[in-house]
Amino acid sequence: MLLDLATEVGEVIDLDHIPAEQRRRDVADYVTGLLELLPGYATAVHSAGRRAFAAAVAETLVAQSTLPRADGPSTQEPEERWGEFLVASLYTHTISLDSPDQLSDPAAATRLGASVPRTLPEVLELDLAARPESRWRRAVLTALAYARGTGMPRSVLLAVCAAIAGEPDAPSVEQVAENLDSLRFYLRTGADSDGSALYRFFHQGLADHLRGGCDGDPADVSGRVVDKLLATVTVVRGVRRWDLAEPYLLRHAVQHAADVGRVDELLVDPEFLVHADPSTLIPALDQADSELARLATAVYRVSAGGHPRWSADQRRGVLAVDAARYGAASLLHGLTSTRGPGRSRWRPRWATGGQVSTALRVTLTGHTSPVLAVACTQLDGHPIRPIAVTSGGDATVRIWDLANGTPIGNPLTGHTGPVVAVACTQRDGHPIAVTGSADATVRIWDLTTGTPIGDALTGHTDTVRVVACTQLHDRSIAVTGSEDATVRIGDLTTGTPIGDPLTGHTGWVAAVACTQLDDRPIAVTAGGGDATVGIWDLTAGTPIGDPLTGHTGAVTAVACTQLDNRPIAVTSGRDATVRIWDLAARRQVDEINLPTAVGSLALTSLGQVVAGLGWDIVVFERTPDEQP
Repeated sequence: MLLDLATEVGEVIDLDHIPAEQRRRDVADYVTGLLELLPGYATAVHSAGRRAFAAAVAETLVAQSTLPRADGPSTQEPEERWGEFLVASLYTHTISLDSPDQLSDPAAATRLGASVPRTLPEVLELDLAARPESRWRRAVLTALAYARGTGMPRSVLLAVCAAIAGEPDAPSVEQVAENLDSLRFYLRTGADSDGSALYRFFHQGLADHLRGGCDGDPADVSGRVVDKLLATVTVVRGVRRWDLAEPYLLRHAVQHAADVGRVDELLVDPEFLVHADPSTLIPALDQADSELARLATAVYRVSAGGHPRWSADQRRGVLAVDAARYGAASLLHGLTSTRGPGRSRWRPRWATGGQVSTALRVTLTGHTSPVLAVACTQLDGHPIRPIAVTSGGDATVRIWDLANGTPIGNPLTGHTGPVVAVACTQRDGHPIAVTGSADATVRIWDLTTGTPIGDALTGHTDTVRVVACTQLHDRSIAVTGSEDATVRIGDLTTGTPIGDPLTGHTGWVAAVACTQLDDRPIAVTAGGGDATVGIWDLTAGTPIGDPLTGHTGAVTAVACTQLDNRPIAVTSGRDATVRIWDLAARRQVDEINLPTAVGSLALTSLGQVVAGLGWDIVVFERTPDEQP
């Protein structure tokens, strides 16, 4: 969105579309300016040499980036490009370490400029070759190539250096500090939560080059790195004291372990689960392999939404309760068997619970009030991304990337009351969401840009409780039901109502689903206020026959599918039954009796009925018929 806006106002400069001659001038001016800032190189004696060197660097780099390819076009593939300005800057820094006299002669300066490497790794190797020998320089550099996040502290670098070099002893603090100081031009620094300095390369290309140049099998080197990292954690009576570990390890140990398939080793360590940074631990949970690791993962995910905001002691208490609920005995023992300052003396002995499911992937948090509706679709792109769209009592709509469990963009705002319904469909080939709110309006959202489409659709006089989408005469439409006892049809292309409200229910409309009957689009509605099921012809905008009766309490959910090549509707309600209706014959054909009221329904592609009963989910499937 920022790029589109900048393009619109004319503030985007695309270096790939600047003429080569202009790029040559710009790079040459840039290198000349760099030299004029360097002591000894800014004198009049070196003026001609500066210009000659800069012109040769620019000519060489720009010519390299515009070499013709076998398939015709003039610019190389992006992964082969390193950026003329970036390489020129590093090369200028490298040659500046020698005497300014090398630029006294313009001819010699031209030869020096024409020798500019084409890539950052080549510049780095040229620089290193010109330096005095250092036993630990290459190990320090390669250790930095393994740094995660904002960088690695010196204390951790010591251990990783030893792993890289394959030596039992690590370099001294002074040796590492000396090399870091001499290589600072290639590094970026930051501060950790404990105030210690963090170091990383300023460009990922340098890290990739150094990791690829390690002696031996890369997997073996990564394994040694993990061994050394874990060895830095203090062990007391067989228990790793993660509370004393470097903040870097709490954030990134699991990522290092994931590189070599050793995530299980950390997931079965209760103290690691307590102290590890949830922001990096949660994405790694998918790699759990052993039975104990999968159980620990499932227990952790039960309350994953709260882990990022809890302290370690709070996290320990919640994990202990969940471990007791799901019968994770060894995890519970590990969480409660060690004493420490600030820890509760009370521990779970036993708890009622249910089956723990390893299907739970991630808990999405962000809404500030209850989440009232959810729908799923896909976003265009390469690759196509599965997303969820949620709405809540906080009057917002949110978009989530289901691949990594992160929000996409900012919350969508515009409704002035709780958003209680959401559905997804396509408009002109692009994914959109349609939402209904307690403010009695319906809104349409572009899921690609995260912006509203047009004005709100109005007409209902009370809360819009349900939304479903379908096609009518090749147009995308929305069917909405409200507490005003009406059903409305809206054109999603024009943002206008189609026809008059559909009336017939005598109370609030609790659910709506769309399907086909004799090749005609229809809607099936659940009457929350009158315990009936309505069927509506969306083309004519009229009811099909009288409402279906049979439920003895509010009908709260409806879903449609095909069964035995006939359209059916499945409904549920507060009478604790699920009823199956033949829509063509307009009669009930089956019934499922349950111990409690059903709050929600869904149908699978296998013809299974999924029912939500309080905190539980129950899946039903038909037994094979004896007769056709």
